[in-house]
Amino acid sequence: TGGSLRMPLFVKPLCGDASLGIDRSSLVKNSSQLIKRIIEIHEEFNNDEIWEHGVGMEMEYKREEYDLGTWGGTKV
Repeated sequence: TGGSLRMPLFVKPLCGDASLGIDRSSLVKNSSQLIKRIIEIHEEFNNDEIWEHGVGMEMEYKREEYDLGTWGGTKV
């Protein structure tokens, strides 16, 4: 039933790079979606999962997200 978990939760692979393993199904709103997402992560990535509350809500509002990297510590 999710017990005292506050939904929605953002569920993603524990060890991953950038957005690997993150998609619309990462935002779970109930215990059924949570269980389904955990199984998907274990089957697809052979990895544990991390649950976060209060992040990932931008997926709800279809905002864009950018992943920026740096090279050599030079300010751009």
